Amino acid sequence: QTCALPISYVIGHDVRLLDLSRFTSTLQMGKQGQVALMKADGQLIALPRDPRLDSEQALKAAVLKTAQEVQLSAVAAGHDAWMAQGQPDSRVMTYTQGGDTWFGLFRPAPVGAQRLWLAVFAPEKEFIPVSASDVSLLLLITVAALGLGSLVTVRMARRMAAPLEARSEEHTSEL
Repeated sequence: QTCALPISYVIGHDVRLLDLSRFTSTLQMGKQGQVALMKADGQLIALPRDPRLDSEQALKAAVLKTAQEVQLSAVAAGHDAWMAQGQPDSRVMTYTQGGDTWFGLFRPAPVGAQRLWLAVFAPEKEFIPVSASDVSLLLLITVAALGLGSLVTVRMARRMAAPLEARSEEHTSEL
């Protein structure tokens, strides 16, 4: 026998904030990059990776506080820049922290009626070679590539020229 009434199912799952923070605090975005889940007002729902947050007590004490309160300067500066730029949605922005340029990205993460933000922060220097050793390495790679390219070109030219030279010598001797 079938039922004429529509039946809906609801599945619930309980995720503790501490579990979220354990996960996000292990995410590694380069050497200094960080990932956090937060409310628009800056309240941290899931904390980023930071050496000061390596214990469960530290995570518990820091969750639901702002990045300023927890003294996460790169996250706090990124949030401030995001607010100042009008809370851009899913767009990479830049900001300055400690004299360095950082990239920040905020993506919406709707949870029921509440809108949370997945925020990612990383220093520009981890993406763009700016140190003297980086530039030296790039220069060395460029010179090596040009040298190898020149050697290959000369060898190919000699191989192609040999039959032509032989034909030219035959033609000269016939005259």
